[in-house]
Amino acid sequence: MRIFLSVYLFLFVAFGASANAIVRFQNLVQQKDSAQIEIEIAHKIRGTSAEISRQHLRKALQLANKNKNKKQKALIYLRLGNLDFDSGLYNEAIKKYEYSAVIYNILKNISQEAICKMNIGDSYYMLNNYRQAVQILQTALQKFEDINDLKRMPTCNNILGYVYLEMENYPQSFEHHYAALKIAREINDTGNVAHSLLCIGNYYSALKQDTKALIAYRQALDYYKLNDDIRGLANIYNNIGEVYENSGEYEESLKNHLLSLEYEKKQNSIQGLSESYNNLGEIYAKLGKFQKSIEYSVMAYKNFKKIKNKSGIATTSINIAEHYIELKIFTEAKIYLSEATPIVEELNTNEQFVHLYKTLVKLYEKQNDYKRALLFYRLLQEREGILQAQKNTDQLKKLELDYKTENQKNEIISLKKDRKLAQAEMEQQKLWIYILIMLFISILIFPVVIYLQKRKIQK
Repeated sequence: MRIFLSVYLFLFVAFGASANAIVRFQNLVQQKDSAQIEIEIAHKIRGTSAEISRQHLRKALQLANKNKNKKQKALIYLRLGNLDFDSGLYNEAIKKYEYSAVIYNILKNISQEAICKMNIGDSYYMLNNYRQAVQILQTALQKFEDINDLKRMPTCNNILGYVYLEMENYPQSFEHHYAALKIAREINDTGNVAHSLLCIGNYYSALKQDTKALIAYRQALDYYKLNDDIRGLANIYNNIGEVYENSGEYEESLKNHLLSLEYEKKQNSIQGLSESYNNLGEIYAKLGKFQKSIEYSVMAYKNFKKIKNKSGIATTSINIAEHYIELKIFTEAKIYLSEATPIVEELNTNEQFVHLYKTLVKLYEKQNDYKRALLFYRLLQEREGILQAQKNTDQLKKLELDYKTENQKNEIISLKKDRKLAQAEMEQQKLWIYILIMLFISILIFPVVIYLQKRKIQK
């Protein structure tokens, strides 16, 4: 057992654990809490090896089940959900978060239950199920508000802001991001101040207000530098790069994406590196440097394969195929499209079908195979029609929600007015009662005064 735990401690140190983390680990060894040791190791190596982290959590789950430790079971399912989320397995993540939420509810741990709900909402957001995401996130936010959990309220508000931004409900999006920023500033949480400013930058970027977006991003950048937040710096440089990309300033975009990559390398997150490589592949393609775009896209593709992120594998495979089509290397393009097709069919998202069919249409047009090009063009139109219909449905739901919200606001205003009128009437009634009482007292006192004066005269 000692040799076994010594090996674990070596791994823990090797992955760069802090002094406090090592002390905590040693305490767990002394307590012989094997399940918690497995949880700690899994958490530490989450960013570097998702599969090994998952193995440690599964082992921890066996031990927790054996010891009938519900608290550990809830935490393990939460962490397993996080790993699935990182790998793009959002439906699997939801199942684990839901199971964890049920246990935390039994344990009456409202804060942890709310975290699970928030993660479920975030997963639905990633699945583009915005209505479900909003419903669950509002439940989570209410729970955080009920227990006055100011630390987590900004995070939940910001995720709600993302969702409303995707729904093009810009007022609600800004309202939640601003609420997050306000709370973060009140409690001097500079990390969440930075993230809220980043989200506000995203809001302005979506509205094509690039100047305001860059102002917000640069304010966030100052906070991330202050906190030496490697992950935050990677994100902010990426977003600044996207603003320049959208405005056609590709060289400036490239500079910021390369800075983002440097910070992604420092935090050693395979997921982050994959996304950064993919973004650089797209920028090089827009600069017409297709060999470079293939180089970076292939690195993204390989990293997504390492962590088994199917969505990422599909996206990068199609991107690589697009770059090869531009170079007229059709054989390679077909190889990557053949790999992407079954994954897209499995994931069954309209956005990825549209991406795939557009690329297939381009491939067969370039090869003068108009029969196949027409076939995939019809499939593309069908998927784009579904997307537009969904967008119209979402817009209708948004209008209905806005109408209900406006009605509720009007009802509240009306109720407040009625309450004020009722209070005014009550005050007036009190005044009249007071006057009548005084009058009654006066009537009672007056004969007594007259009587006393007469007696005084008689004397």
